[in-house]
Amino acid sequence: MSYGNAVAQIWEAFGFLKAAEFALRKLLAPNSEMHMTPSGILHPIVIRVNSSDIYPAIQIFLGQEYKFSCKSDPKTVVDAGANIGLTSVIFANRFPKANILAIEPEQGNFEQAKRNLAPYPNVKVIHAALWCNSDGIRLVDPGLGEWGFQTTSATGASDDILVKSLTVSDIINENDWGHIDILKMDIEGAEVEVLSESRSWIEKIGLMITELHDGEREQSSRVFYKNTNNFDRDWRRGENVYTLNSRIFSAGPE
Repeated sequence: MSYGNAVAQIWEAFGFLKAAEFALRKLLAPNSEMHMTPSGILHPIVIRVNSSDIYPAIQIFLGQEYKFSCKSDPKTVVDAGANIGLTSVIFANRFPKANILAIEPEQGNFEQAKRNLAPYPNVKVIHAALWCNSDGIRLVDPGLGEWGFQTTSATGASDDILVKSLTVSDIINENDWGHIDILKMDIEGAEVEVLSESRSWIEKIGLMITELHDGEREQSSRVFYKNTNNFDRDWRRGENVYTLNSRIFSAGPE
């Protein structure tokens, strides 16, 4: 997305004043931060001007990529690949009684997520990566900005950034949940590893919201659909695939 398009979409999503503020800060104070309060959100979010933070903000709040209907509120929600916490902000405002875990492996994004989610007592922010085992991962920066960090096996790592890893089973067992009503995954291709080892937990997920990354991992869609073939239905919204197991949770497109 070009700078001009970003400013135009900030105007559409957050109004003229915020678009003008972003443009001025980008020019005069690129290392500063901005506070903005999207419609329907109780507390301001904070973005770093000289980063890719504005792009998920536009995607989430203007594109409404996490908008869906459900007949009852979820009790357990996992936001894997939380970035700076904006999807969890949506979930926390919509489902204030849910227990929400926001999981983010990159240190700067994790710290920003903690700030954005601090006003919400029902959200716990964890510095970790969702993975296929608990052996830890390497964090890789492919140069896509703060929202594009990727994970890979810790085996053979030397100077790479090492981060704690969690499996979905770890999350379910450690929190004594039994199941997860909503599992959101935007984990930059690691859905391949996570879903390849999903036999023990896949039937314990109600609604899975996944951004597939076939551009980075060509087998992403194939692995995803193979391991969710017992779910009842799926639909798309923006870059996300929604997959529903109605035995656990009731939801649909909006």
